This record gives sequence, C-alpha cells and structure tokens, in this order.
Amino acid sequence: MNHNTENIYKEVLKDFVKYVPSFLIPAIAGLLSVSLFTRLISVENYGKYILVLTTVTFIGNIGFGWLNYSCFRFFDDSKADINPFISTCLFSTGGLLFLIMVAAILVGFGIIYFNSTMDYKNMIFAGLALLISTIFLDYLLILLRAKREATRHSIYKAIIAISRIALPLIFIRLCGPGYLQIVYGIALSYLMIVFYEIFRTRYYQQLKISLFSGTILQRLFRYGMPLVGAGATTTILSLADRYMLAFYRNEGELGIYSAGYRLAEMSVDTIGEILLAAYVPIIIKSYNEHGKTGINEILQEPFKLILVVLVPITFGAIYLAKDLVTFFLGTGFRNAYTVFFWICLGTLCSCINHLYTRVFELKETTKMVFYITLSAAASNILLNIYFIPRFGYTGAAYSTFISYVIQLMLSQNLSKKITHIAIPWKTALNTTIASVFMCLLLYLFFKGFTVNIYLGLPLKIICGALIYLFILIMMRDVTIMRSLSGFFRKVKLNEKT
Repeated sequence: MNHNTENIYKEVLKDFVKYVPSFLIPAIAGLLSVSLFTRLISVENYGKYILVLTTVTFIGNIGFGWLNYSCFRFFDDSKADINPFISTCLFSTGGLLFLIMVAAILVGFGIIYFNSTMDYKNMIFAGLALLISTIFLDYLLILLRAKREATRHSIYKAIIAISRIALPLIFIRLCGPGYLQIVYGIALSYLMIVFYEIFRTRYYQQLKISLFSGTILQRLFRYGMPLVGAGATTTILSLADRYMLAFYRNEGELGIYSAGYRLAEMSVDTIGEILLAAYVPIIIKSYNEHGKTGINEILQEPFKLILVVLVPITFGAIYLAKDLVTFFLGTGFRNAYTVFFWICLGTLCSCINHLYTRVFELKETTKMVFYITLSAAASNILLNIYFIPRFGYTGAAYSTFISYVIQLMLSQNLSKKITHIAIPWKTALNTTIASVFMCLLLYLFFKGFTVNIYLGLPLKIICGALIYLFILIMMRDVTIMRSLSGFFRKVKLNEKT
C-alpha cells in the first residue's frame, strides 16, 4: 500500500471516531421518539405527523438533494475563491425553496377548496415550517462535512437529536397533545442550530447577490440534476413496499414490517452512515489532489474497512433479531424478527453499493446512478406485486433484498467501464468466517443461560465484538492489525505528552 492510501486509511479512521456521536445519538433518539410519541398522541394524530414528515422528506430529497450533493462535491475545488461558491449555493437554495413554497401553497389551496377542514390548512403550514428549517439545516451540515469539521458536526447532530424530542414534549406539555406540537417543535429545534451557525460563521457577510455565478450554478446543475431522478427512484425503492403492503394485505402487517425494517436497517446502516460520512470528503480531496486516475487504489481501503466493520454487524443483527425486537419493540411486534435476515443483507449490499456510486460521482457521470436506481426501483415494484399477495410482509423483505442485490450488481458491472474496483476477496472471506464463528460461539455460550433481555442483549453484543476481534487477530487480518497498531501508537504518544 502506497503513502497516499495509507494516509486515506488513517484519515478515515480519525474522522470515523469523530462522527460516531453525530449518527449514534440520533439513531438512539429516533427509537426513543417513536416510543414516546406513539404513547402521547392518538393513532390518527401520529398518522398525520408521519404524513407531514414523509412529505417533507420526499420534497427535500427530490427538490434539494441534487443541490446539496453538488455543493458537497465541488466545495473542495472552490476553496481558492469560496465566497462566490457559497453565495451561489445559498441563493440557489433560497430561490428553489421559494418556488416550492409557492407550488405547495397553490396545491394547498386546491385541497382546501375541495376539503375545507382546518386540519389540511394546519398540515400545510406546519409542513412548510418544517421544510424551510430542514432545507437550511441540511445545507449547513453538508458544509460542515465538506470542511471536515467532524467534531462540530457531531455536536450539532447530538443537540438536534435531543432537542427534537425535548421541544415537542415541551409544546405538548404547554398546548396539549397533538401532531402540530411535534412538527413545530422539530422545526424550532432545527432553526436554533441554523441561526447559531449562520451567526457563528458570519455567512450573511459572505452573501452578495453580485457574487452569484451562473457558471458555478451550471456546473452544479449538470452534476446534480441526474441525482433528482436517483433521489426519486431511491425514495420509491425504500417506500413502495409500504404502500403495496397496505393495498394487498392490511395495516397490521404494514406496522410489523415497518417496525422490523426500521430496526434491522438501523442496526447495519447507522455504522455504515458513519463510515460514509468519514471517507467521502477524504476520497474527494485525494482524488482532486492526485489527479483523475487511480480511483481503484483510492477506494480499496474504505472497501476493506466497510467489510471488516459491517459484515459482523450484519451477522450479529440477524443472530440477535429476536432479542433486538423484544428489547426495542416489545412483544406486540415479536414477529418483526422474520424480516431481519433479508433486510440486514439488503442494507449491507446498499452500503457497499455506495462505493461504486462514488466512481460515477467522481467522474461526474451521475446519469448512471439514476439508471441503476431506476432499474432497482422498477424491479422492487414488480417483485412486490408477485411476493406480497403470496407471502405478506416476508415477501416484501424478499423483494427488498433482491432489489438491493440487483442495484449492487449493476453498479459493480457498469463501473468497470470507468475503472475496475478490485473486490478484496481475502478480507471478505476473513470477515465472513470470523462472523460465522462469532455467532456459533455466542449460541454455544448462552445456550444454557436464561438472562434478562435488558442485561442479556448488551452482554451478547459485547461478547460478540470481543470474539470477532480475537478471531480476526488470530487470522492476522491486515486491516484489523493496522487499526490496532495505529491505536496503540496513539496511546503511547498521548502518554509521552
């Protein structure tokens, strides 16, 4: 491994540690918020809250995702003259937000004309408040990631995770239970961070309409617009099964599937997102600094790291599925564990797919991302039409897994036209063997014990992690050995200082 990839590996590990709080705390807070809000408001109110939240998420992904991705991609290129870049990005965001707000109000008036209930008016205004706060928060967090301010990013995400529970609870306490209190509480929690960051960085001093650059916007548009389709098809890929379950089966199966899907996905994807947050800015910087060649070499170390970290988590989540469902969801959702096997494996494929997606993004051929995701989304819909009527929510899990495999296979094969990313088969084999033995030893060790779930689950996770590390060390896996040697070197350095 040359000096460049060695540096990439070290930087990824360093930023990974910094990003842990920013993703882990929100994941825990997300589970807690579901548990609290479903107990504080009625089923109907919770449905309206989910409707507003889902709509805002969909509009944000479709309308602004492309711009955020583009700003993130080209921030490093624009450091020499950053003010025109910042002004162009923010004025573009503001203009796009204004157009979407006008469209939302017109649609809202149309809905109110046919159904003049106060709820629709309230949902529109609450949704607009949440949309505005979400868009600007996402943009500021993207800038922090692009600047590699991982510690501040983590602090903000932790504050948001706590305040988006605390402020709705305060509003509910003051105004009574309802979905509006939750939506406005979340919007306020976002705006607090937005205003603080704007005044801290004095972005308002950098904003000048005269600095707006049509050339910069053109570049952002060319790169980002294909991602609009990718964002839409990704949303379809992740949400189509919910609507189809409700259509073909019933709301009970939809509830079980959604809860199991969310828990299984978070078990794998939370750490996967931290790795993505850590390695993507470093890869972009390395790619810009060392020319437009050698993508395979740049991506090799993150690929190995993803396998070493996510393969055991995937196996562990599948093995502990019943315990996880009982611990987080309770006995009412006990059958949700049946989707874990397929959703965990599908999520692992999705995380690996992000590596191949980077190839298209680095080469600015983002149309391929859209075509790949469109193919996966279309296959998901067709598979759901076949599997859901026959197998219910388990069939939806089958469809999700197969769709993510199709997406990964297409990305892997089509990326070869740009560069060949070698699959680290040795690392993949080592992590799989170690993960299988980890699950086997956990089964043998805890087979004869009856332990309280709230003590037993954390104990199994800790034991599993130690067993996995021990097996990989015995196998002398290069990635693990390098991580441990770097850790101990850092400890010795701290002791000297």
